[in-house]
Amino acid sequence: MNEDLLVAIRREFPYSEVDGNRRKRIFFENAAGSLVLKRVADAEAKARLACSANVGGPSWESKMNEETILEGRRAVRDFLNGPSEDCIVSGESATILLFHLAYAN
Repeated sequence: MNEDLLVAIRREFPYSEVDGNRRKRIFFENAAGSLVLKRVADAEAKARLACSANVGGPSWESKMNEETILEGRRAVRDFLNGPSEDCIVSGESATILLFHLAYAN
């Protein structure tokens, strides 16, 4: 891989090279979570502050929250070349989604 490209990719992930204590990091796949792009974290923080109402409610914050979730599903659908945003399922974590799947009737 081109070293300049690798540096550019790592720059997108604020803690990819060092942790909060400035220690070098090595990443292996794990179930505890994953690195997050800074722009994704910024967008999530903005959404949490601007539209923190529950989905399905009558308030404008609720409608804004629903639209934000739909935009995210559309982006993932486009990235994966999915047939529709309805095929994209989102949740708090893979663990919770798998739990719900395991107990689905």
